[in-house]
Amino acid sequence: MKFLLVFPRFKYPSGDPPVGPLSLIAYLRRELPSVLVDFFDATFTPSLDAIEKKIELFSPDLVGVYCATLMYEDALKVGIIAKKHGARTVFGGPHSTMAPKSLLSRSCVDFVIIGEGERPLVHLLESYPDMAKIAKNTAIKIRGMKNQENMAKLQLIDDLDDLPFPAYDMVDMGRYIRHWFQMDVVSPALRGTNVFASRGCPFSCSFCQPTLTSLFGKKIRFKSPERLIEEILFLKEQYKINSFIIDDDTLTCNKEWLLKFCTLLEEKKLCMQWGCNTRVGLINEKILEIMSKVGYRRMMVGIESASQRILDEVYNKGIKIKDAPALISSAKEHGVKVFAYFMLGAPTETSREMQKTIDFAFTSAIDEATFSIATPLPGTFLASRFMQNHYRGNDDFSKVDYYRGNPRTVSRNIRSLRLRQKLAFLKFYLHPKRISFLLKSFSSIIAIRKSMLKLKRLVQVKGR
Repeated sequence: MKFLLVFPRFKYPSGDPPVGPLSLIAYLRRELPSVLVDFFDATFTPSLDAIEKKIELFSPDLVGVYCATLMYEDALKVGIIAKKHGARTVFGGPHSTMAPKSLLSRSCVDFVIIGEGERPLVHLLESYPDMAKIAKNTAIKIRGMKNQENMAKLQLIDDLDDLPFPAYDMVDMGRYIRHWFQMDVVSPALRGTNVFASRGCPFSCSFCQPTLTSLFGKKIRFKSPERLIEEILFLKEQYKINSFIIDDDTLTCNKEWLLKFCTLLEEKKLCMQWGCNTRVGLINEKILEIMSKVGYRRMMVGIESASQRILDEVYNKGIKIKDAPALISSAKEHGVKVFAYFMLGAPTETSREMQKTIDFAFTSAIDEATFSIATPLPGTFLASRFMQNHYRGNDDFSKVDYYRGNPRTVSRNIRSLRLRQKLAFLKFYLHPKRISFLLKSFSSIIAIRKSMLKLKRLVQVKGR
């Protein structure tokens, strides 16, 4: 039995390796040693011809395709190629979980996995080609099979420490590290990568729920601090990194875990600079002081809007905008750079409210910011809100792009919204206090290469 997993990231390449798919590959290699497993990462080889050549040479029985909504169109093209060469296909990932019918209606899709992929995929590979046996796992949906309307039972990994390290050997980690820009605001010379400490999210933000609950269940699960330290030490020794980002959305909601992690960083003398996401209201002065003493240098925080009405009524964010300046100020006092996420164009959002958000970002002590266009991903509460406000449904997933917006779903003229987005970036980064960072972003060939990856999110690149 041969299994090939394809990660079809054609748009917006970055230095962030596909840790989720690599974790899945590592799990398969451990649990099914008799199955020959391979991986194709399109991040630096965005070519359907290259994927087809890989399938021809490897000749897999099954081709797995990771499918986020932003990858939907390219994922289907991979499925068509796989079927052309006699392989069956299984799709997984967030889009597969939230909109399985959009895939199972396509002849290039044979199976769709709902939720976490490790256990259902092992069941599929062990049972293949016995369809009756495969169908016993409700997390696996089969194209053309009747009576599959029952709720999928998630097959979750209870103890994340039981997972092997991601299969970093399956990708060009050297190239990923060279393109990694997450800590450039601290120093473009830092070598680093992303790691994950948990699965799940306890919050109810409308733009990503119930997706996270549908994927990972209602309970948030953490690796032990000791296990994550082991993985970071492995990456440091194997790839000579001196920096990392913990890419979980809500790492700081577990303060006991966080304090233990900081203690271990000090005891192990890792001497690395790092960053993580947090939320307004989740982190206090004392914890920030402890984190900064063990190398914490970049805080990423979702503020989304400076309008409390939008935060409450549309995004269900659960934060108070009045508390954001104190968090930013506290971070700066401890030498921590601040990156903030904002969105423009929410349902019912007025031009005045958008301008308020842009002005808030401009006048604050934030070091970096991104301004995405509010985009309803399938199955989210935000998608329902768009429909309630009579905006057109997003049935063409190939047009979904939260960096540039979708003309079918935005709450106003798309050109005007994209122009406002570009002006927001210009106003923010041309502020005199941010000019030094801007100049540093173009100070070397490596820095320029990384900056171009960021700019692709604003400037549409035609052709491939």
